[in-house]
Amino acid sequence: MAEAYIEDTNQGIKSAVKRIFNQIEKAGVSILKKSKEVYIKVNGIDFKKHTYTSPEVLEAVILYLKEKGAAIYFMENSTQGNFTRLVFTVNGYKDVCEKTGAKIIYLDEEDTETFEFRGKPSVKKDPIGYNLMTFRLPQTVVKIM
Repeated sequence: MAEAYIEDTNQGIKSAVKRIFNQIEKAGVSILKKSKEVYIKVNGIDFKKHTYTSPEVLEAVILYLKEKGAAIYFMENSTQGNFTRLVFTVNGYKDVCEKTGAKIIYLDEEDTETFEFRGKPSVKKDPIGYNLMTFRLPQTVVKIM
């Protein structure tokens, strides 16, 4: 079962992010895989204030993980007829990534590959199975799945 951690930001976002990661680490969960690659996918569907994760939160997370030795990749595929590159420029994500050294991956600009879902059988074999078993997904998503 997934767990959620909530922290007050009265002492600052950086401090709240650190406390959240400390709780995760205390629970015995390793923050980084052996590769030390971290792929961050936020909600960045548009540049209206209520449609994207705060750039300040993104920056605090990136800096925390970089202190742990992570190589950070930041990705999104914006929706609502937007180009991700434009959304990242307007909402401040591009500036945060340039400042912190995180590598941006614009999923809407990548070539796609076929990905086969294996979590459930096809509806042909099970009535609550997947309708489609394969999808075209951005290369990065296929790579990390």
